[in-house]
Amino acid sequence: MSTVDAATITKRAPALVEPSEPTPRGALALSALDRLIGMRLSRDLVLVFPRGGGGGGRDPARAVREGLSRALVPYYPVAGRLAEPRPGELEVECTGEGVWFVEAAAACALEDVSHLGGAPLPFPSADLVARPPPGVNKDDLLFMMQVTEFKCGGVAVGITYNHLVFDGLGAAQFVNAVAELARGLAEPSVSPAWRRDSIPGPPPPAKPTSAPNLTFYRFTPSEFDFPLESIDWVKGRVRSESGLGCTTFEAVTAMTWRSRTRAVLRSEPDADVRLSFMANVRPVLCDRLGIRGGYYGNCVYPVGISAPGERVAGESLTALVGLIREAKRTVTAEFTAWLSGDAGKERFNVPLNYGTLMVTEWSRLGYGDVDYGWGGPGYVFPVPGELNVLGTCVYVRPPVPKQGVRLVMRCVEERHVAAFQSELEKLV
Repeated sequence: MSTVDAATITKRAPALVEPSEPTPRGALALSALDRLIGMRLSRDLVLVFPRGGGGGGRDPARAVREGLSRALVPYYPVAGRLAEPRPGELEVECTGEGVWFVEAAAACALEDVSHLGGAPLPFPSADLVARPPPGVNKDDLLFMMQVTEFKCGGVAVGITYNHLVFDGLGAAQFVNAVAELARGLAEPSVSPAWRRDSIPGPPPPAKPTSAPNLTFYRFTPSEFDFPLESIDWVKGRVRSESGLGCTTFEAVTAMTWRSRTRAVLRSEPDADVRLSFMANVRPVLCDRLGIRGGYYGNCVYPVGISAPGERVAGESLTALVGLIREAKRTVTAEFTAWLSGDAGKERFNVPLNYGTLMVTEWSRLGYGDVDYGWGGPGYVFPVPGELNVLGTCVYVRPPVPKQGVRLVMRCVEERHVAAFQSELEKLV
């Protein structure tokens, strides 16, 4: 039996990590942005470190656990639990119970499993993230961690965060705080700010909304790398044709949306398609409400574009970049109006059907800066969820030393996989 075939993950029993000092008790309100429909879910990701313990015999799990315990003092709400004192009114109960933490060991070296950067893995990627003991409601937890040590000395740190309390940037801020304290810093470089009660409540809906009729799809997980050269080519093309610059996000999104649309139209020629992504509105929110420090709650506003599929499939990448740029341009004004009580467009109601592609930018959230004392991660990737009502594509950095953007996707069913792959390959 090969080393890869024998690769398994053995976990110890979960243990609670409590704050290292006494912390405040009581209930804290969530913000209107936290409570939005669709936020009540957990996200899993894994940070892969080629070296653990800094080469000096330091125990990686102990270092992370101690950093976590110290971080739970300034970030004391994270050691609490979600509560629902009245139906539909969620809040955080600051109990100081702590965070579930799992130590694990892999029966292989990172080299044997392509440093976790190749698909498919020889074990379920979910084996790399923590789960609470039986009888504990995972939905009430705010954060969990797992440290998996490999035979080579490499380490994988699994992160699970509750989207009701963190968005991607907020979770990365907390993970970096844990790492800084694990390295021995006296305090995190960014002071946390709760301030959820400062955010105004949502405006009343223009008309009553009903629960959507959900269709569950059989999305096929896949990955694809856009090398830096392909991205730069699109940026150059956009500049030469429009005279305007182009961000990496705009270039990658235009390529991905057009490729998926062309693949889907082969069997559904009359379909309308939609592109959706979340824009970071922290600067607007913090400036308007006078929030200082590192706000780590949900602070995103949805951007949506809808168009006939034939138009998207036939457009130039320059034209699609223009559509994306124009949609982004309206975010500040629309979010400011939303804060002021203007319902305007029902932007938070993303159509949950096969025509919608939701893209998420993870490569710039700050996970690549996490350093527990043995250098930054060589790769960071999301663990696929089980919510198959919406096609998703997450942008991450490819494994070191590659450059560019890796797409981690669950956005087409098997019948469209080959066509989608073919369209993507035309662009590299």
